[in-house]
Amino acid sequence: MNWNHYKLTLPFILFCLLISCKSPEDEPIVTLAEEGDQPAMSKDPDGNLGITYGNGKDIYFAFSSDEGNTFSTDKVGTLENMFLGMSCGPKLAMGTDYYSIVAPTKKGDLVAYRKNKGNGTWEGPFQVNNIKGSAGESLADITADTQGNLLLPG
Repeated sequence: MNWNHYKLTLPFILFCLLISCKSPEDEPIVTLAEEGDQPAMSKDPDGNLGITYGNGKDIYFAFSSDEGNTFSTDKVGTLENMFLGMSCGPKLAMGTDYYSIVAPTKKGDLVAYRKNKGNGTWEGPFQVNNIKGSAGESLADITADTQGNLLLPG
């Protein structure tokens, strides 16, 4: 298996079960999608799980409020020229009030989407980098603290 190019396959599903379930033998295997690249997982302060991944130029978000037993999946948006592969793809941070996704493009930009935990609608895309093309390495990462601040490595 090429570890730089994850697919949402059985090894990834089993990984999700191992980190979210008390006993893998007692829990069903949950399939999130038939295809997807570069999954990233996060957990909010309330214990809800989220996974973001790309499929072509589309970004998806899977959500579980029951420790990974079931997931609902929705399309976040379409990002032309999204960079997927070689550890590049959408990244997820689940904060106190917002869920945020940052994704790199092949043109060297970082683009963000956000969702208020209360309304269920994804907003974006928003350009993150101040100078177009300045994120040429196409690496993105994001995290959130308990006060609701989003942090991007600089």
